[in-house]
Amino acid sequence: MSIPNRTSLWPAVLLVIGLLACWIAWRQVESLVANSKSLPILASGFFSDGVRLEVYDAALGGETGFSRHTRPNLVPSVSNGASQGYEGGELSFETRFEDGQFASFALSNQWQTPMLGIVFRLLGADNRLLSTDRFHSLGELLQITRSGSRFIKLSGLGDIHPHEERLDWSVEVEDGRAGWLLMVGPIVADSEDGRAIAVCHVYPRDREKLRIRISRKKGVERESVEVAVPTPGFMPSFATLSPESLPTVRNTGDYEVTLREINDLGGWLVDPKIEVRHPVAASDAFSIAMKFEDRFGNVIPHMKGMMPLPGDNVLRVVGEVHRVPALFPFLESEVEIIAEVIWSTDQNRRQILLTESAKARGIESLVLTPGSGVKEGRRQLPWQLDVQVRGTMSEADWNAWERDMDRHVICVFRGGEERARGESRSKGGNWRKQKGRVDFAFDVGWTGELAEGMSLRIGNPRKIPPEGFSFQAAIKSAK
Repeated sequence: MSIPNRTSLWPAVLLVIGLLACWIAWRQVESLVANSKSLPILASGFFSDGVRLEVYDAALGGETGFSRHTRPNLVPSVSNGASQGYEGGELSFETRFEDGQFASFALSNQWQTPMLGIVFRLLGADNRLLSTDRFHSLGELLQITRSGSRFIKLSGLGDIHPHEERLDWSVEVEDGRAGWLLMVGPIVADSEDGRAIAVCHVYPRDREKLRIRISRKKGVERESVEVAVPTPGFMPSFATLSPESLPTVRNTGDYEVTLREINDLGGWLVDPKIEVRHPVAASDAFSIAMKFEDRFGNVIPHMKGMMPLPGDNVLRVVGEVHRVPALFPFLESEVEIIAEVIWSTDQNRRQILLTESAKARGIESLVLTPGSGVKEGRRQLPWQLDVQVRGTMSEADWNAWERDMDRHVICVFRGGEERARGESRSKGGNWRKQKGRVDFAFDVGWTGELAEGMSLRIGNPRKIPPEGFSFQAAIKSAK
């Protein structure tokens, strides 16, 4: 029997090592080629040290960005995001990746309003991508913490002003009055891709070209490059808004809405004085959501740091009045009754009868017990009833119930009264989906006036659309 010659294995080993080295070299070169590939460039410019600015997109929309594939990538699709709360609303940043590469970016608020978005990239020598994780948002400097390219958290680092030293890059859009507005951003979604996004809620739309200025730190100084891009939503002229004399009143649904004035609170918030009245509901039984629109169609959320363009002193105030389901005195026609009750503190004399519609929906039991009370802040609410609802239904019926009804709120009608009384608070619940069925359990606390032997009708309120209103009024300048 012959003994294998060990030296004969070396050519195979060297071949494997060579192929591996070639593969690694190809990945490195291919990455540089991907970065240097010619993308559709909207505008470009150079800083004095040779850093190149490339602007790829300028668009108006709730989601600004685009998808592309510059090279094959074995990383599976992932999605990650980060959010930061602000006074007056929630501002959320989200990125979307496809095959491990940045695809799009969205900035949203409680109105999901469209904004101007700029997508760009800075490249240094040898097409080296420049990056930053510090950016401006509504007067504040924010810092992204990452693990690789994934967002981990978003931290506030204090107030900031244009061109402050702590801001590595800044992006501005012209304001139509020979000035500049600092945009939210730039946010670099993926350091491997290098593209950054900056957004702004207002800009002039009556010129064909829109000027954008991008600044970056260079040593102890800052340097800026200006580019011009086609104006999204361009129109050569826009109608002016005619202000109404204030105070003025609108009737919408059952509500009476009065706008008394709009104040400019020192250039950091537009604040309208609005009063809402309802014939039978207290002021805490409804809430108001508002936004503003200027003559260009720019939407200005009612949020700290979001102001109109300079010189635009007339705005359209657009709002909605929403019911607070836990407190609003619903009409019985606005509620799906699930049980009829004769109340007694004696459990043996207490009568509970599920309605046929509740049984058809899948509700199997409703249990009432004297409540133990709950403390909300400084308020001690002496719950009169703990309401437990149990049942099972198909996923289709469950989805319809979720779409049409507020199942976490209980409305109680006493005797022959046509409007619900008392307050309702969710005390928890759970559900489990399996094999096309949903088992559910909800606990709700209710407080109100009860008497022995009183007849009650108990149900879930239907989801009632909000009532809208609008005004056109001039802003009262800050003193």
